Amino acid sequence: MNRLFFLLLWGSLLAARPGLSQHISDFTSLAPGSQTTDFRLATTHTFQYLIETGDPLTAGGNLPDRCDFSGYVPIAGSSTNGYLSVNSESNTGNVTILDINFLPATQEWDITASELVDFSPVGGTSRNCSGGITPWGTVVTCEEVVSPDNNGDGYYDFGWAVEIDPATRSVIDHPGGLVGGDKLWQMGNFRHENAVIHSNQRTVYQGDDSNPGYLYRFVANTAGDLSSGSLFVLKLVSPTEGQWVPLNNSTPNECNTTVSQAAAAGATAFNGIEDVEISPINGMVYFAVKGEGKTYRFHDISPLPGDSITGFETFVGGMSYTIDYGTGTALVPWDNWNDNLAFDDLGNLWVFQDGADNYIWVVGAGHTQAAPDVRIFGQAPLGSEPTGITFTPDHKYMFMSIMHPAATNSSSTVEDAFAVPRAFDEDVVLVVARGEFLGTLWQPLPLRWVDTWARPDGGRVSLGWTVSGRSPGADFVVEREAPDATWTEVTRVKARSEAGTATYEAQDPMPQAGRNRYRIRQVDARGYTQTSPVVEATVIGPDLRVYPNPAWDLLWVEAPAGGDEPLRVELIDAAGKVQVSRHVQSQQAVPVGDLSPGVYLLRIEGAGTRYAGKWMIR
Repeated sequence: MNRLFFLLLWGSLLAARPGLSQHISDFTSLAPGSQTTDFRLATTHTFQYLIETGDPLTAGGNLPDRCDFSGYVPIAGSSTNGYLSVNSESNTGNVTILDINFLPATQEWDITASELVDFSPVGGTSRNCSGGITPWGTVVTCEEVVSPDNNGDGYYDFGWAVEIDPATRSVIDHPGGLVGGDKLWQMGNFRHENAVIHSNQRTVYQGDDSNPGYLYRFVANTAGDLSSGSLFVLKLVSPTEGQWVPLNNSTPNECNTTVSQAAAAGATAFNGIEDVEISPINGMVYFAVKGEGKTYRFHDISPLPGDSITGFETFVGGMSYTIDYGTGTALVPWDNWNDNLAFDDLGNLWVFQDGADNYIWVVGAGHTQAAPDVRIFGQAPLGSEPTGITFTPDHKYMFMSIMHPAATNSSSTVEDAFAVPRAFDEDVVLVVARGEFLGTLWQPLPLRWVDTWARPDGGRVSLGWTVSGRSPGADFVVEREAPDATWTEVTRVKARSEAGTATYEAQDPMPQAGRNRYRIRQVDARGYTQTSPVVEATVIGPDLRVYPNPAWDLLWVEAPAGGDEPLRVELIDAAGKVQVSRHVQSQQAVPVGDLSPGVYLLRIEGAGTRYAGKWMIR
């Protein structure tokens, strides 16, 4: 029987389509370690200081301390022009709105106006923690403290979600509410952490950062209007299934007593619910529970009229993960304290840690507890936690904050994207991006990855890669992952000295039976290194090839020549529905351009071949 290599290109979209810029999630993990006085980032990325505590605002006053949620609101969908809403989690609370835009000539973000929101119409605010951005372009800021009714309007003073118009820097005054402005009373009173709004513009998921803390769902009566609707709390009825139990929220007293109603309803209690987010890939709801050190997820069967959830499980946390940091691996505990969450457009989950080593984790879209995909993107400096977090619509830029760093961090500095030394001894709001998109001075290596691939070649694996630029004295090291998760050198190729775009090839003459994972590591004359996206090749049957992974418009299947029995090729989505089913003989292209981007199960059967594995459609 001939040996066959079935191409799996899992882990990077850049690897499958030349000419595209690398994604913000393309990086090699940091080596784990304790916090230092510096802000640590993956070597492929850099940062820009936007504003720090005490900086003057253009409308008067100064940026408050304890910077938390940094919510980017695009103007007309722009990734280069918008508002940045910055929460202050101090007892007096506040929200600052920055008008920001990107300057292409210098690749920097510029603040053109800055102003504090006026909360006086609603009696002030307090401990503005995280929040959310609505599909209609407003900001929901969340009060993480509960206070009784001292102003006599019938509602508790604090413990609400509050909707802000960033253009007017004001609290939205909903019809039929109090004169001058309203908090979102019917969404409940508790220690709000954040709010995530479903694309249906009616359903909101939110958590109570208390112990016991409860998970709530609010369904607005009218799309785009969060002032009135029905409130529910989650009650698990089995380890994997649950129900949304309705709560009363019509009168001020009912709105004030959300937590006691949830307890009386037998709602499931969690130890400090932090962020809640919705995956753009599978539509599942994810929420972090800091005191339990886990991020859970579930399917809400029907976000509008339904009352049941299913598929409740631990997505990440509660164990240790092997971190590959390029020159070695380490087993790192997840620990407690998973806090802020955000999904990028590829379905990677970014997790900010409030405690322990204060890492910025990135959990891959295809991660499972049985087959983990966890990396460390960054680490906050001593005394601080990373907070935020939102992206521009094109996912080139990430906005975040560093809260309450140690004053002694002034003993050292880190260069930003413009080679300016920065000390992290004050609360600061940052924008983070790959180095090629931010600043004009940053270059980790003269070479840039354009494409990386692997192809079956008889009993060998042929590999190739295309780079642009010029790097005299550079070597390319082809590495294969060993069973113990270390990387071993297969062969080495010398870089050519000419400028421009160059393509290189190499072979692995003795690949392993089963799955083989490869990467190309470039080392320049200065000793700087950078690795390519990982590509995979797996032995599964005679004379069969399927590629590329990820696939954009076409998925190529090359079946055994002259076979009498066709192969059945199926692509199955996360809900278990067969989206593509084709019979293939010889060489054939399977159209996949109409599929929604995401992770699918590829299943191939027939002619003595059986295969099932993950495949990315872009």
